[in-house]
Amino acid sequence: MTEKPTELGWKVYSLTEKNMRMKLHIEFLKTCMEEDIIPKGLTIDLRSATGREDETFQTKWNDILNTCSRQLAECLVEHYERQVAQNVAVIADTFESLEEIQDWTDRDKQQVEQEIQSIIDTKEKQLKEQKESKLATARKNKQPVQETRPLDRGSETYAEAVKKHIHQKLNPNKSDPTRSKKRPDERGPRRYYEPSRRDREWGYRRYQQQSRDYNQYEGGKRPPQRRHFLSGRPPARSRYKD
Repeated sequence: MTEKPTELGWKVYSLTEKNMRMKLHIEFLKTCMEEDIIPKGLTIDLRSATGREDETFQTKWNDILNTCSRQLAECLVEHYERQVAQNVAVIADTFESLEEIQDWTDRDKQQVEQEIQSIIDTKEKQLKEQKESKLATARKNKQPVQETRPLDRGSETYAEAVKKHIHQKLNPNKSDPTRSKKRPDERGPRRYYEPSRRDREWGYRRYQQQSRDYNQYEGGKRPPQRRHFLSGRPPARSRYKD
């Protein structure tokens, strides 16, 4: 016999805990299917770029996705039920292996089962509270039938509200397309407004033009201009002799 009694006991506990978790999940999924709730983990967020304005197409598209989510939930329930049945058979086989151990009595089996059940009951209570919280959130987030609200147009006429909406769709960066038609006293303060300067106007010479009247210089000649401060210095003497 390769497995020790401690390893066999841990195997019984692990399989019992797995069965408890799967049974709770089965109950959760069945409740969701009965109340027509799609769990968050089974929600399929697949949107079609075609037919966005076609209400019939969108309704049929969403119905197909919801049907797919419900079928996935049914598939999970069937899988968990098979796993629970298999684990129950493995637990029974493990107890039979323990009974083959020398000096193993029915009292030992009863004490092990009670200890495992006491641990499982505590965890099961916590998991039930989590499942109930998830169900409450799912019931709250279930999409109700949306009511159509009238257009909030304020004091505007319907034509003005429609025209404004069209311009906002065409020019999303411009919140008010009629802003340029308002008088200056009706317009709001401009953000980061800087008054115009004369030196930024077209045709304005920022720097004063140099005079070409050569008579103002002595002898009628304009003195030569040096390009940089070293241009007037004599050339450096070579360190090498010719």
